[in-house]
Amino acid sequence: MSIGLKFFICVAAMLLTISSFVYYYYPKTHEEYSIGMLENKVKSMAEMVALGIGVGRDLNNFSVINNALNWAKRDDNLAYIILLDANNETYATYDPKNLSLPTDKKWKEGEIVEQDGLLIIAVPVHYNNSDFGRLIIGYTLDELHANISEHRSTSLMVSFIIMFVGAGLSLFISQRITRPLKQLTVVAGEAAQGNYNARIKINTFDEVGKLGLVFQLMLRKIRNAMAEITKHSSDLEEKNQELVAFTRGASHDLQEPLRKIITFVDRVKNNLDEETNEKNLDFLRRVEKASERMQGLIDSLLKYSKIDFESENFNDLDLQEIVSEVTSDLEIQIEESGAKVEVGGLPKIHGNRTGIKQLFQNLISNSIKYARKDVSPNISISGKTQHDGFLEIRIQDNGIGFDPKYLGKIFQPFQRLHSSKEYSGNGIGLAICQKVVRQHNGAITAEGALDKGATFIITFPSLAVINNIS
Repeated sequence: MSIGLKFFICVAAMLLTISSFVYYYYPKTHEEYSIGMLENKVKSMAEMVALGIGVGRDLNNFSVINNALNWAKRDDNLAYIILLDANNETYATYDPKNLSLPTDKKWKEGEIVEQDGLLIIAVPVHYNNSDFGRLIIGYTLDELHANISEHRSTSLMVSFIIMFVGAGLSLFISQRITRPLKQLTVVAGEAAQGNYNARIKINTFDEVGKLGLVFQLMLRKIRNAMAEITKHSSDLEEKNQELVAFTRGASHDLQEPLRKIITFVDRVKNNLDEETNEKNLDFLRRVEKASERMQGLIDSLLKYSKIDFESENFNDLDLQEIVSEVTSDLEIQIEESGAKVEVGGLPKIHGNRTGIKQLFQNLISNSIKYARKDVSPNISISGKTQHDGFLEIRIQDNGIGFDPKYLGKIFQPFQRLHSSKEYSGNGIGLAICQKVVRQHNGAITAEGALDKGATFIITFPSLAVINNIS
């Protein structure tokens, strides 16, 4: 839900509350007030007429009575006047609207009753310091109801005006707020795609305008930083290419004299007679082993320097299928060691097939090689999707493990935790694994303890993450 829509809904709810108050509560309050005022008016009228009748009777002056009655008759809403004697019998009536006069005359004095659209009140009439009887006045409510209806119609109209004007203002304000934010969103999206030259056109000078200005300054700094990074990256790439070329050249150049050393040592051994000193033979064997080990190191270095996959060679890969191929290639090694490889549900990733296959081959081979004595290797490979969308692959074994303090060392080239007499190898396998994983925008780490096995944890971006980035 957009900010503009949220703002509009909040304003609409507020306007609806105000309009409901204007339409319902205000007319109701006005109605109660008007009825109260009318009741006071009718009561005052009845008391004034009763007083005039009583005074006129005391003075035996009928003009006073007529004046009191004529004063009341001038009110067009007067429905009738009934004068009752002390026996509650009708003494006189005034019925200009020809209404059906009430037959029930037992109202309490001073009580106001609403009946048949009339307000009816009964007040006492005093004569010669005694009660002459009672005066009943009926007063129509037609004018009051018309006034209340008109007031309610006005309230309804005012409510509609408030809603209409408020909706218009809310749309205007929301657009004033959300239009710059939409521009910021678009530019931020372009920046996320790598376009740092996008421009924001915000003409306001409020907080949103300041935000746009700050964002524009941030893009400028990113552009400058990216230019620096590109320049340094180009220089670094050039140096790296030179280093790779040197490494390959040196590896090839070193291999030729090594081959000659090995060849000549072999010839010398073959040409030695039986009287040759055993000590000299031992020296020759040592030279031969050292030469072979050096050749292995050069081959490993050459293999490590060649790991440089082009993005064009990346495809969607089924890890389940690749692990199956690796275990098939290592079938003899697995059978001889008595290893058991359990593979769980592995996902698909986007990567280079050769590199990913090399990664799993190195890790599974290590789990077999570094097994505990008299314990068959048990290797478990599983995968799952994390909350951030990345994939986590775990390769767990029950081998000799490692001391966690050497975690930063095991992924470095030519770094070994054991001597070559204990375990063969050149210390390049895990370095190759790390280089392969990094070229796939992933990460690799490990957990372990001595004699309790090791677990290698690899994270790769999922296909969904890669598709969103691209």
